[in-house]
Amino acid sequence: MKISKILAGISAMAVAATMALSASAATTLSISNPDVGEWSSAFPKWTDGTQQMDDYIDGKTFTKGQPLEVKVTYEYTQDAKDAFADDDENNNYAILKPCHAAQGWTSLVQEGFIEGVQASGTWDYAESGVGYTIKDTGETVPYVAQSSDIVTNDPNNNVITFTISAAGVDAMADAANASAEAYDGIQIQVFGIDIKSIELSQDGVQLASQYAGGQSSGDVSADSTADGSTSTDKPGSTTTNKPS
Repeated sequence: MKISKILAGISAMAVAATMALSASAATTLSISNPDVGEWSSAFPKWTDGTQQMDDYIDGKTFTKGQPLEVKVTYEYTQDAKDAFADDDENNNYAILKPCHAAQGWTSLVQEGFIEGVQASGTWDYAESGVGYTIKDTGETVPYVAQSSDIVTNDPNNNVITFTISAAGVDAMADAANASAEAYDGIQIQVFGIDIKSIELSQDGVQLASQYAGGQSSGDVSADSTADGSTSTDKPGSTTTNKPS
């Protein structure tokens, strides 16, 4: 075989390895004891030394030009469990609303930045009262998108996944970096849901309390990994913020 072909093969393998490494880069945010209420932020409060506010996933730590895959693992609150056990099907649901950290918590669903979830108008309530039936296929799924949020009525489901488009990532990153005082990123409003962890497909993502070095009232940590190993050269790597 000619040396040029060998070198071309090595080059192609190097490119493939780089692509695989990039695809595996991710951040996991873990949240313990958030002490949040219904229709509130999923994240605990934090202080930057001057004021207390709701924590959020900081847009300053996003990689622009790339979509952001999000996997939320959660438990239901006791109120949600009680509602699921009730015979009233109109009351047995829980809600997760991905939204801007700034801009009055404007819904990312409403803005069209959320992908990978059945959109409003494409589903009906399942006759069993559990799950939602996709009109085109007849498939039953545990959660769907409403006009401004993601809703589930399946008591056995504990994971919700969605993708924030590259346009949505860019919008939040640009807003967060517009000035020294500016901020934005992902806020998650919840009803009946207690989030335990959030997996993100970008490396180096942090909560605002971690990025700014503030003090969280909850117990939060961020582990950034690439190809299965801990990354040490990006913000967010093995960063922990725990209450004293």
